[in-house]
Amino acid sequence: MPATAASVGVRPEHLSLVAPSNTALRGKVRLAEYTGAVTLIHVELDGGQTCLAIHNQGIAPEIGAEVGLKTAPEHLHFFDNEGRTV
Repeated sequence: MPATAASVGVRPEHLSLVAPSNTALRGKVRLAEYTGAVTLIHVELDGGQTCLAIHNQGIAPEIGAEVGLKTAPEHLHFFDNEGRTV
């Protein structure tokens, strides 16, 4: 993470659901919206923030289930305190 970064972002299509023991980023499923092609999974992270992931493989996790989120480093976007890309 760049020294000037205050926050990090990632697009929902670049997040994968994994077992919570396989990653440091984890939370609980709060909402699952089936759209016909994919399911939008709303995950409340341990820090209280909500993260959106697109799930398109198999059955979606149940509401309240603990999940991990994983992405490749090249999909991370860093921002400063003003919201500008760093």
